[in-house]
Order: sequence, then structure tokens, then C-alpha cells
Amino acid sequence: MKERRGEVRPATSGYWDWALAHLLPFFADLPLTKIDAWAVDAYRLDKLEESDDRRRRLAEGRPRTDALGRPLRPLSPRSINKTIEVLRWLLSFAVEYGWIDDNPAVGKRRRIKIERSPPPHLESAGQIAAVLDAAAELDADPDWLIDDRLPVVSTLVFSGLRVHELAALHWGDLDFATSMIHIRYSKTPAGIREVRMLSALWGCLLRHRDRQGRPGSRELVFPTSRGGPRTKDNVRLRILRPVLARAEELLETRGQASLPPGITLHSLRHTFTSLLFAIGEDPVSVMRQLGHTDPAFTVSTWSRLRTYSRGIPSSGPSRTSVGRSRIVVVAEGLFAAWREFGADGDRRRLRRKIAPLEQEPRELCEAGRRKSTKTRYHRGLARNLIKVWPAPWSFVEHEGVEPTDNRAERGLRHAVIYRKLSQGSHSTQGAIATERLLSAVISCRLQGRSLFAYLTEVAQATIRGLPAPALA
Repeated sequence: MKERRGEVRPATSGYWDWALAHLLPFFADLPLTKIDAWAVDAYRLDKLEESDDRRRRLAEGRPRTDALGRPLRPLSPRSINKTIEVLRWLLSFAVEYGWIDDNPAVGKRRRIKIERSPPPHLESAGQIAAVLDAAAELDADPDWLIDDRLPVVSTLVFSGLRVHELAALHWGDLDFATSMIHIRYSKTPAGIREVRMLSALWGCLLRHRDRQGRPGSRELVFPTSRGGPRTKDNVRLRILRPVLARAEELLETRGQASLPPGITLHSLRHTFTSLLFAIGEDPVSVMRQLGHTDPAFTVSTWSRLRTYSRGIPSSGPSRTSVGRSRIVVVAEGLFAAWREFGADGDRRRLRRKIAPLEQEPRELCEAGRRKSTKTRYHRGLARNLIKVWPAPWSFVEHEGVEPTDNRAERGLRHAVIYRKLSQGSHSTQGAIATERLLSAVISCRLQGRSLFAYLTEVAQATIRGLPAPALA
């Protein structure tokens, strides 16, 4: 790990230190050959008991503290799993060098099972307004040293930047003439992108620049009081936490629904995603502005609809069961018709069989978009689907479009496995080269072409100064 610290970003090195702070007290005195599945399971149980103890002592008002006197928060199951993942990565080197025969930290049984839940985000214009109003009030309060909470929160909500991207933002990255934000530093190659400045953010950042006295292009947009870049903890503890607390008070005063539990910095990215869909942005544009590369989110509205069916809005258990059964019947009919179409290719018959099924999901989305505590976690999805309707049925009319994202996931599998095994690239240029090579591999495979022949054509065209041959 010491040898690799110079190859990774400081944030990654800090992540390793955090994981080792949990792993070493348990494993440091164990010989390598004694670290087996039993030991990993014992560590997992120990961390769960430690988290329960921290949680109980916090509730009793006598929390455990660290060396700086700060209260120790209980570890979530997801955080415990992350430490085990670091352990798995470390032990993989022991396997590679022949010190142990197999890796005892591999496998789902070594992890804590985590129930997936919809990601929380600001669900309404009222909640967004309350958060922004709370930030503005705190900025105007002379008792607070920080006075740029509003532009920071506005940027997170209206541009979807990750915290490290926001911290590295310079004034030269903002183009007010074209309303574009140029992200030049990100954790992934796809994160190097351009984000369109929404009108609400454009004015807020312009006022923020004027308050700073029109700084130079190389100066940070959101520096700390000492002029350095902000950290994730700085933004979370000193900006987001007090803003959310004040926003809850404003919502209660206004008689509006409170914020969803578990709002984090990443939740504001989900909020930005919902905003883009609400204003009619197409999925490809959304993915580009978020810096994602996962086509499943882009092409599979039906996959999201099936996820949404797990929480059909209702007034009781019976209606929930009915709602779920309705969507299951629609899905079964849809895929039965699709299988028949795959066998005979009769698109006219596909249209006839799909037509009666289209109304049912529309009615469920109409019910799910209504404001209610029972629709909290799928209201945004329902509204987004209504916005793009009838896009979920594009496969009926358009050749080459499927109702699932199975083909895209199969195409990505090789690249995902390669990335995990290779530990990524050391430079942006290397990442781009690898990305293009892997794209050529899957494209040639889908077209039944020889990859070697295609690369030979590319080399010959380059030598002759001709355009590269197309893959399409």
C-alpha cells in the first residue's frame, strides 16, 4: 500500500487510512495464514457490536470520542462492508505473491446484507426553495463566519457536481457567455465534461463573483477562509448540515412536508437529475451532464418502472398488493409479446398486443405522481416517466430498440471486469485510449467483424493520412 500511495489521489490514500484504522486493531496481531473466513466473519460481527455500542452511548449522552474529543459515530453496514472490501483488496496481493492460497474476504457471505432503498433527494419545488432560503438566511447572519452557503448549495442542486469537482472549480472554468461549467478535474474520465448552467444558478454565481471582487481565472470559486480548497467534511458539516436544519424549520413554519430522511451531498446530485428530466432533457444529455457512463440508466425506462412497481402508491396493504399485481401482469404480457416478436418478427402483431397494455402503467404513474407521504420515494420517477411518455414504448415502433437494457449490460461486462482487474489507468490519455479500444472490441463483436482486421485498417489509414474507418 505504501508503494501505491504515490499512484493515487490524496482522497484515495485517505480512504485507505480510514479503512486501516478499523482493520488493524482486529487483524494486526493475526498471522497472515490465520486470517480465514472465520476471522473475517468475526471482524464483521465485532464492528456491528461496536456500532451498536456507539449508537447506544450517543443516545445516552455519553458518546465515545476520538483523539480530538469528537464524538464517534456508529458505522453503517455499508461502511463496514467498505472496510471488508479494502481487506479483500489487500489480501489479493497475498494471493498474487503466493503467501496464501485463496482470499478469505471474497464473496457476499463475508458482507452485511443491505436492503436497497430509493436514493433520497429534494422532492418538490417547495423543498428546494426552503433549502435555498435557509442558505441565504445563514449567509446573512453575522454570527456565522461562512457567507457563501447559498452559491455552494445552489451549485450542488442546479449543476449536480460532486463535492471534489466543486472544490476544484476555478473561475476560469465558468463561461457566463455560453452558460457552461467546464469540469476539468474529476475522479473518472467521464467526469471531465461540460454542464449547462441553469438560469437560477447563472445569476447566483454571477453575484457570488461580484462579491469576491471579480477574482482571477485561476482562483477557486469556493475557497475556505484561508484560501484553500474545501473538503467533503467541510461542505457536509459547515454548510449542508446547518442549512438542512434551518430548512426543516422553514418547512414546518410554511406547513409543508418535511425533507426526506437521509439527505446527503450526493442527494443533491439526484435532485439535479430530477430537475433535468422535469425540464424535458433527454436521458443521453442527462448522463453527459452528470458524468456517468452507465447506459442502463439511459436506455432502460422499463427497468426503472419495474423497480417503481415495488412501491405502488396505495392507502393500505390490499391496494399495494393490487398495484403490484397489476404491473406484474402488464410486464408479463409485454415480455410474452416481445418473445413472440423475436420468434416471428411480426411488428403489426406486436403493436396489437402491446396497445392494450399501455394504459395501465400510465394510470399507475399518474397515481404515483400525486403528492403524498406514501409516494415519497417513487413520486419523482413517476413524474419523470410521464414527462418522457411514450418513450418507454419506443421498442414497439423502432427497429433495434429493446424493452430492457440486457444488451447494454452484456456489452459493458467485459469493460467492467477489465477495469476491476487492471486497477484503472494512470492518466486521462490512458483512460481515453482504453475506453476507445474496449468500444472497438464490443462494436466489432456485435457486428461480427474481426477486431484484428479493423485495427489493421485503422493503422493503415493512420500511416496513409486517411480518416479512420467507421465502426458504424
